[in-house]
Amino acid sequence: MRALHLIGLRTATGEKVRLYPADTFPLFLPSWLVESDREILLAFYQQILGEDTLRRAEVEWYRSIVDADREFLRNLRERHGSDEFLVVVKVRRPDVDLNDVLAQPELQGFQHVAITSDFPVANERLGKLGEIGRLVQTTAEEIYEEMVRELGLRPDGIELVEPLVQTLLNPILVIETYNALLDVHAENVARENQRDAIYRRILGRLLDTMPGGEVVGLVVLALRGEKGFAAAMKEPERTNVLASLRGRMLVRDRKIILWARFLSEEFVRELLRERVQRLAYPEARPAHGARRVMKWLDPAAQPVAKDRLRADVFAIFKWLNEGQLGRARTELQALESRLDEPGVTMVTRSYYWLAAARMLHLEGRWAEAESLFRKALSLQKEGGANAKIHGIILHNLACGLRDNGRWTEAEPLFHEALRLGEEGGDTATSRGLTLHELACGLSDNGRWAEAEPVFREALRLKEKGGATAISRSITLHELACGLCDNGCWAEAEPLFREALRLGEEGGDTATSRGITLHELACGLCDNGRWAEAEPMFLEALRLKREGAASAEELAVTLRAYSRGLRAHGRHEEAALLEAEADLLDEAATRVVETSTQATAREAVGPDESGRGD
Repeated sequence: MRALHLIGLRTATGEKVRLYPADTFPLFLPSWLVESDREILLAFYQQILGEDTLRRAEVEWYRSIVDADREFLRNLRERHGSDEFLVVVKVRRPDVDLNDVLAQPELQGFQHVAITSDFPVANERLGKLGEIGRLVQTTAEEIYEEMVRELGLRPDGIELVEPLVQTLLNPILVIETYNALLDVHAENVARENQRDAIYRRILGRLLDTMPGGEVVGLVVLALRGEKGFAAAMKEPERTNVLASLRGRMLVRDRKIILWARFLSEEFVRELLRERVQRLAYPEARPAHGARRVMKWLDPAAQPVAKDRLRADVFAIFKWLNEGQLGRARTELQALESRLDEPGVTMVTRSYYWLAAARMLHLEGRWAEAESLFRKALSLQKEGGANAKIHGIILHNLACGLRDNGRWTEAEPLFHEALRLGEEGGDTATSRGLTLHELACGLSDNGRWAEAEPVFREALRLKEKGGATAISRSITLHELACGLCDNGCWAEAEPLFREALRLGEEGGDTATSRGITLHELACGLCDNGRWAEAEPMFLEALRLKREGAASAEELAVTLRAYSRGLRAHGRHEEAALLEAEADLLDEAATRVVETSTQATAREAVGPDESGRGD
């Protein structure tokens, strides 16, 4: 049974979903939407506004738009007109009035504008977001009706979830509500329990976006039941948690009471036990009141003893990241006999099989690796591990599926891994790595309009999270390649140069730097700058030889260099390079490529991220 995905959403007849706005008021994405949701909604808005050629330009707002960005927008308007770009303004400070942003003349020259904010703003207007939500709801209903005819789903499914959908403003949650409707059918949930199961899943998603203190407060409210909520409604300004919950669900007036029945003791114990326990026993300062609430959730709950095997398993990730497959294999074999020792948690077992799967993937044994990835997933679910670990395993499984030509299966796993990472409090760097891999898949499948903003968000998150220079250079390299392939050389060139600088700063391999130099040289050559390109081709060859690059990798640069020589009348030199490339091709043996360069250099690391860096 196929799930619905916002990005790439099509109608029941397979047509592209389009938005034809009745007015020119910009899309506003408020601060109560989590950051990853805002980025997905921007990509979706870009997708539905018109043709896939619509590109994105971003500027930031602190006290205002800086002069350099004003000049950039004016130049963009003069060169490309008013309708070829979606201009995104990202508000980065509190105490901003939306009307002040909209009054900027540089923005009024564009037909397509979106504004996102990290903080509440004055005079925020959500009409366009509601319009998109209604478009998504109508499309999801059409798809569901088609599934009713094809698959025999319950015919009253739309009526079942409509009261919930009507309280939601986030289009992503509208899609997730219909996916929950499909899930309860696939999982054979009893018909009379399906409504409650759907409401619980969506409410759980909402609660996981709330700050720790508000989660604790919500548990306290839950203990009061409907009477507690009714009393809180009389003075909502005194109940921060109620205001937060209302904002995230756009629940008005006393409709909040409708949700109170899903906050029974049983539900809170089931949904929030682990979340509150993490708040009560973190590495840093615990959330206020969390430990007292834990006594109600589970009087016996205490911090678990340190798992002695886990440190040994994490060491294997380090060796995999460094390419020491032989050592990793030996240690995995030695540790397997210890998996049944007393005290070894299901989480540690999940990590063990994840490490084993990663090793097989790196060795090119995907059929065996996939089964172990799925075994790690199964153990994680059995052990009740948190969303973060679930997301790590999905990230790795998705990378393997993508690298083995199964993109349609991989893409929804990337999106789910991102959601779980956000839910589980994953680091900005880790979420940036997952976005990078998703963007690579989108780009490789001809969906550059969707890939570009995802690459840019991956880069922003990596910078925010303090990712290594090498990790940032990888994303810059891939973004620059995509821009170059799509005719945006002026934007690509500085990114290639910055990727080279970061690679050298971070001590990246000679081969990797040679690959980036090769791409930069090709771009310069294609843009009529041969005098600059030729020394870069020579340096790329030197670095690749120094780094013992494969024969195929050397041959690629030799042929690109020879084409440049021939274009400038130096046929004898070109012929020598082509002959050398032919010899390399003949001598090369077939080597199974274990993954893309980016995946290999960002393999699983020892920091429990499962993604490395």
